[in-house]
Amino acid sequence: MLYETFSNFGLIISTKITRDPEDGSSKGYGFVSYDNFESSDTAIAQMNGQYFSGKQINVQYAIKKDSKG
Repeated sequence: MLYETFSNFGLIISTKITRDPEDGSSKGYGFVSYDNFESSDTAIAQMNGQYFSGKQINVQYAIKKDSKG
């Protein structure tokens, strides 16, 4: 469902939903990687604050904790 929803904004390279290693349940967040920044920008603009699977979502760029941005 994540792939289907976000593929409307461009070519997706990968998707990942984070899961609890013990029971396999979703931790409530995931990642979508596009082949270009324009698709990412469009997805953020169109999906941030929308509802996905019954929950309001926050869509933004992911930044690694050990990077400077």
